[in-house]
Amino acid sequence: MKRTTLLSMVSAVLFSILFACGGSQKVLVPPRVDLKPYGTLGMIQLESNAKGNLADYTSQRVLRALQEAQPGTPVVELGTMQNALGSIGRSSLDMEAVKLLGTKYGIGALITGKLEVEKVKPSVNIATLITEMSVSAYVEATLTAKLVETGTGATVWSNAAQGREKVAAVGIMGGDTYFNAKDPERAYGALVKHLVRLVSDDFWAHQN
Repeated sequence: MKRTTLLSMVSAVLFSILFACGGSQKVLVPPRVDLKPYGTLGMIQLESNAKGNLADYTSQRVLRALQEAQPGTPVVELGTMQNALGSIGRSSLDMEAVKLLGTKYGIGALITGKLEVEKVKPSVNIATLITEMSVSAYVEATLTAKLVETGTGATVWSNAAQGREKVAAVGIMGGDTYFNAKDPERAYGALVKHLVRLVSDDFWAHQN
């Protein structure tokens, strides 16, 4: 085989390899929602129809997800809805209340949300129920969240996610169902992480 032919073949193979590598390169796509333009954010603890500390735990997971997705995002935690509204002398989170919160706390946008637990189907262990009043259950829940611009009171982003997970340490008392607050990570960590991951997806950069 002639030397020139061999060199041509080697060059062709190298070119093919380089082209294949270049063609498979992934591009980082920016998040759909960039939080930087809003400056400091305010966050009101999520509301929930579930008893226990599920609302607070979920709020902290949402906050963590936002700051992991876009590091350095400053967030002022305003406490519960009642506390936030009480600080400005309002009874409901209407447009005027949003603007007042923005002025009082120097926030450009406000994060609010709700966790609705829809169905609880206990899988009862009688021995456990008698001694600890605690069972495991399949729980269906919906997490909704939105971002409201404080300057205008307009909603600039919203999202919702549904999930069904087996939750540990669900208590039953007087026919009512509540979530054990002793170990939230074990009790309902999987459910909350799943919902938060789906809801916060717009704040993450993705590879395409």
